[in-house]
Amino acid sequence: MPTHSVGRGGEALRTAGRLLRGVSTPGAGGRVLRDDARILVLQIQQLGDTLAASGVVRAVSRRYPGASIDVLASPVAAGVYARSSHVRRIHTVARSTHALGRALAWARAIRVARRERYDCVLACTNHVSVRHGLLAWLTGAPERVGFDRGGRGFFFTVRLPVRTERSCYEENMDLARAVDCLFGASEGEPADIAFDGSDERQVAALLVAHHIPAGRPLVVLHPGANWQSKTWYAERWSTVADALAVDGYHPVFVGVASEAPLVQSIRLAMQQTSASLLGCITVPELAALLTQAALFVGTDSGPRHVAAAVGCLQVTIMSAQDVVTRWRIPGARETILRSEPPCAGCLQSSCSHRRCMNGIGADAVVRACREARAGERAVWRPNVPVIQGVR
Repeated sequence: MPTHSVGRGGEALRTAGRLLRGVSTPGAGGRVLRDDARILVLQIQQLGDTLAASGVVRAVSRRYPGASIDVLASPVAAGVYARSSHVRRIHTVARSTHALGRALAWARAIRVARRERYDCVLACTNHVSVRHGLLAWLTGAPERVGFDRGGRGFFFTVRLPVRTERSCYEENMDLARAVDCLFGASEGEPADIAFDGSDERQVAALLVAHHIPAGRPLVVLHPGANWQSKTWYAERWSTVADALAVDGYHPVFVGVASEAPLVQSIRLAMQQTSASLLGCITVPELAALLTQAALFVGTDSGPRHVAAAVGCLQVTIMSAQDVVTRWRIPGARETILRSEPPCAGCLQSSCSHRRCMNGIGADAVVRACREARAGERAVWRPNVPVIQGVR
């Protein structure tokens, strides 16, 4: 699939013109697009957010097999769709730490999108800022479907309500319904992520290079997160990893390169052997690795969603900074460990006291891992996430 980088440079934004009048949620059946419609899906977001919207792309592709579906994506979101059979083209918006760099990247993204003359733009439930709506409008697409949070969806021609009591996965399927994708909008399907033989071969080579013995069950661990408030404690991670190694697993740490100091501190405190693949694998390769894993243990972050997408048994150490139902993953074979202090639902990216994570001990995590594996070997209940409240 061709990919195009939308990087720095580009032309100034043209913002003149009048706004088209927005409408609310369409009636039953949604708006029917042309069979050969040109559709752009906005995915300028993190890994987990992208996987929560991936089912929309699949549903639209099923409903309109003759349509051209493109994705405007962040670099990590581009990885989710790198092997997708549903996507024609990926336009990647380059990341920048500078305001000018970000503005130029967005300007180039708009120029590329206008050139494509899209018929419809779809913006998922995590694209609720005015700038996302403005981006959709500036593409020139006559149909723009997105969510209206706090009255900020006025650039969309179809405005969908945000209902935070539902999971992001379930809510995103409203986008598919809004363009008549009823039969493909099942809320029980896993996220859509693909990998191929080249990814499997690369994973096999990495396992050999890191001296991971063949035949020994793997436990993949991801202790990092984009938000500090979602992370757990290094010393507790080392205790869990050691216990699982004693149980016969080979611990393999994954994550991005910036998480190396955390993982290094965990591994240095361990008594057992482990391996680190931080910064070594792409998103499709992570999916391929997780199909080989006996268990995944991680925080409420992107790799958790990849594990669920490929059906890996998992235990999640979840902070209470958001409502638990908001990030429920349909169909996940998952045990969630979470406490509920009075400050639960704070939505803070950083926390000084971390009461919710203090309440989750290493022994509780090890016990959950063992019970999950025992349940899998006996009678596992698929599609029913087990949420354990820890106090």
